[in-house]
Amino acid sequence: EDGQAAYTRGVFRDITVQTRTEKRLAAQFAATKALAEATTWREGLEGVLRGIGTAMGWTAAGVWEIDHAKSEMYCADFWTLDGRSTAFTRQSRDIRFALGSGLPGRTWRDAKPIWITDVTQDPNFPRAAAAATGGIRMGVAFPIMLEGKVEGVLEFFDTAASSPGPELLSLFAAIGSQLGEFLRRRRADQALLRSIKAKADLQTALDVSTIGVTTDASGRITRANNFFCRVSGYSLDELLGKTNKIVNSGTHPDEFFKRLWETVISGRVWRGEICNRAKDGSIYWVDTTISPILNEHGKPEKYLTVRFDITKRKKAEESNRLILNSAGEGIFGFDANGNHTFVNPAAAQLLGYQVEELIGKHSHTVWHH
Repeated sequence: EDGQAAYTRGVFRDITVQTRTEKRLAAQFAATKALAEATTWREGLEGVLRGIGTAMGWTAAGVWEIDHAKSEMYCADFWTLDGRSTAFTRQSRDIRFALGSGLPGRTWRDAKPIWITDVTQDPNFPRAAAAATGGIRMGVAFPIMLEGKVEGVLEFFDTAASSPGPELLSLFAAIGSQLGEFLRRRRADQALLRSIKAKADLQTALDVSTIGVTTDASGRITRANNFFCRVSGYSLDELLGKTNKIVNSGTHPDEFFKRLWETVISGRVWRGEICNRAKDGSIYWVDTTISPILNEHGKPEKYLTVRFDITKRKKAEESNRLILNSAGEGIFGFDANGNHTFVNPAAAQLLGYQVEELIGKHSHTVWHH
């Protein structure tokens, strides 16, 4: 009755599950975004490695590829959250693993994600001493799968010993398959370009899973395969003599196509993602490579366009974006230099900015303003 507090009441809410879910979604978004933006296999691997590691807040990560001649795995890239070189990172870059040896070798053998709660106590972890010195505890790895075969392994580490959830292991398996599909497309691109250089003939470069078009120097269609007709809904007679404007969805600004033409007219290959509209009005996305075929004077005499239908992937990316944007908690994405690559509305509101004001800005500049 004297106006002094008699007791204090508090309400606590366990947000552990929510935090894990948001991290998992952020990791999935980062991996999908990295593959969407990469133009080479190496860029894709590095982007996924850094994207997942940063989203999950883990300490270190590595990519392992297979040396088939020696039946060993070697470290193709190693990343750390703070960028420091430690005994653990140096040993990881130098060591090789046979099938079944160490975390990469076991993942290679078992062809599935493997989680080690504490690597310093694991009898089949040759880097245990260096891990203990560097404070590393948890380790997880998952395979890059293509047509049922392991093409490589990604591994991640953290300083806290922890156990996995089934959702996270399922996510890693899915990302491993995504990487395998990305590798398949890159190999197809490489094979196609080799064929183009050798024969410059559409019929030797395209198969039933690829949208193929040849245009003359003015951009008018002179050849189109059945797959293009099927996806676009236009017959061959409707396509011949037309330009690719026939499938223009209006999604991209004029400047986008201006830069595209400036690239190919100069004799360089253009690669990117284009949103098209089919005859029935439906939208579809294609991963596109346009290769100029040069005459004896070094000028383009025709253009060979190869497209892969990526509509399903783009829909998945949009679904992920909507989920992250609707999250009540602030979620950020950063590149290797600390610049914002993704900011959801809740995060922007927390910092007092608009989303577009934060994209591309360094986190230190914004958070310590």
